[in-house]
Amino acid sequence: MREYEIVYNGPGVSLNQWYASSHWKKRHSLKKKYKDIFSGLFLEAGMHLGPKMQQFDVRLEYRSTMDVDNTIAMVKIAVDTMKGLCVPEDNRNHFKRVILEYNPNLKHNTYIFRIRELDGN
Repeated sequence: MREYEIVYNGPGVSLNQWYASSHWKKRHSLKKKYKDIFSGLFLEAGMHLGPKMQQFDVRLEYRSTMDVDNTIAMVKIAVDTMKGLCVPEDNRNHFKRVILEYNPNLKHNTYIFRIRELDGN
Protein backbone atom coordinates (compact mmCIF):
# COMPACT_ATOMS: atom_id res chain seq x y z
CA MET A 1 0.00 0.00 0.00
CA ARG A 2 1.23 3.44 -0.88
CA GLU A 3 1.45 6.31 1.56
CA TYR A 4 2.35 9.92 0.88
CA GLU A 5 3.34 12.71 3.23
CA ILE A 6 2.73 16.11 1.70
CA VAL A 7 3.88 19.18 3.62
CA TYR A 8 2.48 22.60 2.89
CA ASN A 9 3.97 25.61 4.69
CA GLY A 10 1.96 28.77 4.34
CA PRO A 11 -1.36 30.32 5.16
CA GLY A 12 -4.32 27.99 4.85
CA VAL A 13 -7.93 28.56 3.94
CA SER A 14 -10.52 27.97 6.64
CA LEU A 15 -14.07 26.83 6.13
CA ASN A 16 -15.24 30.13 7.64
CA GLN A 17 -13.10 32.11 5.21
CA TRP A 18 -14.41 30.10 2.28
CA TYR A 19 -18.05 30.58 3.31
CA ALA A 20 -17.49 34.28 4.03
CA SER A 21 -16.49 34.76 0.39
CA SER A 22 -20.12 35.24 -0.58
CA HIS A 23 -19.53 35.80 -4.29
CA TRP A 24 -18.82 32.63 -6.25
CA LYS A 25 -15.90 34.28 -8.10
CA LYS A 26 -14.07 34.87 -4.81
CA ARG A 27 -14.66 31.28 -3.68
CA HIS A 28 -13.55 29.99 -7.09
CA SER A 29 -10.32 32.02 -7.09
CA LEU A 30 -9.55 30.90 -3.53
CA LYS A 31 -10.09 27.25 -4.48
CA LYS A 32 -7.99 27.65 -7.65
CA LYS A 33 -5.10 29.15 -5.65
CA TYR A 34 -4.93 26.13 -3.35
CA LYS A 35 -5.60 23.58 -6.10
CA ASP A 36 -2.56 24.97 -7.93
CA ILE A 37 -0.46 24.67 -4.76
CA PHE A 38 -1.62 21.11 -4.04
CA SER A 39 -1.26 20.02 -7.64
CA GLY A 40 2.41 21.01 -7.62
CA LEU A 41 3.03 19.26 -4.31
CA PHE A 42 1.24 16.08 -5.44
CA LEU A 43 3.14 15.95 -8.74
CA GLU A 44 6.44 16.54 -6.93
CA ALA A 45 5.62 13.60 -4.64
CA GLY A 46 4.92 11.36 -7.65
CA MET A 47 1.31 10.73 -6.70
CA HIS A 48 0.34 10.65 -10.39
CA LEU A 49 2.63 7.70 -11.07
CA GLY A 50 1.23 4.18 -11.02
CA PRO A 51 -2.38 3.09 -10.86
CA LYS A 52 -4.97 5.27 -9.16
CA MET A 53 -5.67 4.50 -5.52
CA GLN A 54 -9.07 2.81 -5.37
CA GLN A 55 -9.56 3.47 -1.67
CA PHE A 56 -7.75 5.97 0.51
CA ASP A 57 -7.88 8.04 3.65
CA VAL A 58 -6.41 11.41 4.60
CA ARG A 59 -4.94 12.57 7.88
CA LEU A 60 -4.24 16.27 8.26
CA GLU A 61 -1.89 17.30 11.03
CA TYR A 62 -1.48 21.04 11.30
CA ARG A 63 -0.62 24.09 13.31
CA SER A 64 -2.31 27.39 12.57
CA THR A 65 -4.81 29.69 14.24
CA MET A 66 -7.70 27.68 12.76
CA ASP A 67 -10.00 25.54 14.84
CA VAL A 68 -9.75 21.88 13.93
CA ASP A 69 -13.13 21.75 12.14
CA ASN A 70 -12.25 24.74 9.95
CA THR A 71 -9.31 22.87 8.39
CA ILE A 72 -11.75 20.63 6.50
CA ALA A 73 -11.70 23.20 3.67
CA MET A 74 -8.01 22.39 3.14
CA VAL A 75 -8.82 18.67 2.97
CA LYS A 76 -11.73 19.29 0.57
CA ILE A 77 -9.55 21.22 -1.86
CA ALA A 78 -6.68 18.71 -1.56
CA VAL A 79 -8.97 15.74 -2.27
CA ASP A 80 -10.64 17.59 -5.17
CA THR A 81 -7.14 18.11 -6.59
CA MET A 82 -6.37 14.39 -6.22
CA LYS A 83 -9.43 13.42 -8.28
CA GLY A 84 -8.27 12.26 -11.70
CA LEU A 85 -4.61 12.67 -10.73
CA CYS A 86 -4.23 9.74 -8.35
CA VAL A 87 -7.76 8.68 -7.34
CA PRO A 88 -10.71 7.94 -9.66
CA GLU A 89 -13.29 9.81 -7.57
CA ASP A 90 -13.64 11.47 -4.20
CA ASN A 91 -16.92 9.81 -3.22
CA ARG A 92 -17.52 7.44 -0.30
CA ASN A 93 -16.66 4.41 -2.43
CA HIS A 94 -13.07 5.64 -2.63
CA PHE A 95 -12.50 8.22 0.13
CA LYS A 96 -13.05 6.27 3.35
CA ARG A 97 -11.85 8.43 6.23
CA VAL A 98 -10.48 11.80 7.25
CA ILE A 99 -8.69 12.63 10.49
CA LEU A 100 -7.93 16.21 11.54
CA GLU A 101 -5.36 16.83 14.27
CA TYR A 102 -3.92 19.99 15.74
CA ASN A 103 -0.23 19.63 16.66
CA PRO A 104 1.22 22.49 18.74
CA ASN A 105 4.75 21.18 18.12
CA LEU A 106 4.70 22.05 14.41
CA LYS A 107 5.89 25.37 13.04
CA HIS A 108 3.06 27.89 12.63
CA ASN A 109 1.16 27.54 9.30
CA THR A 110 2.36 24.00 8.68
CA TYR A 111 -0.03 21.44 7.21
CA ILE A 112 1.01 17.80 6.84
CA PHE A 113 -1.28 15.67 4.70
CA ARG A 114 -0.81 11.92 5.08
CA ILE A 115 -2.60 10.19 2.23
CA ARG A 116 -2.78 6.46 2.58
CA GLU A 117 -3.94 3.84 0.12
CA LEU A 118 -6.24 1.30 1.72
CA ASP A 119 -6.70 -2.35 0.94
CA GLY A 120 -9.90 -2.58 -1.09
CA ASN A 121 -10.95 -5.92 0.40
